[in-house]
Amino acid sequence: YTSVELNRMFRQSISNGDYFDPYIGLRYFGLSARTIEDTTFTTGTTTASNRFKQNAENSSVGAQVGGRYNHRRGRFRYTVDGALAAMYNHQNYFATDLTFVGASTAISEFYDTAQAFTPVADLRCEIAYNFTRDIGLRTGFQVQYIWDGVARTDNLTTAINPNSVNSFSGGAAGLYSES
Repeated sequence: YTSVELNRMFRQSISNGDYFDPYIGLRYFGLSARTIEDTTFTTGTTTASNRFKQNAENSSVGAQVGGRYNHRRGRFRYTVDGALAAMYNHQNYFATDLTFVGASTAISEFYDTAQAFTPVADLRCEIAYNFTRDIGLRTGFQVQYIWDGVARTDNLTTAINPNSVNSFSGGAAGLYSES
């Protein structure tokens, strides 16, 4: 996961020394998922091995709006930041099945690409303790929810994975927009 933001902030001082920073800007995120599964199965007296690999890439860019609230009390600083973004996502998906039976090898590859609208909600909270003016310790957490339009790999085993040609469903591969 990669995220980059470029924002224009408008600092608003609050009477008790706290401040609120509303902002508007541009955001980019890249999200990728990769899976590899090795399977060995026996049909009668023949033993076959399969290596199933998947790769999903998402590149999203769009506008965002949000705000950050900062509160200081003694040496402690508390920050809460929330944002909403409306993004255009370009998705790439690639799957390959490498089947080995004795000395023969069968290769089946699938590639798909799509675009999707991807809304994103982002919430960050942080607490910091300043030992001196220049040295401090801070910790926090971030929660993001990407509603829809993200390509991901399917983590089902090869036998029941719809993206594999060796599945019971026969390999109806494709991009599935998920949250």
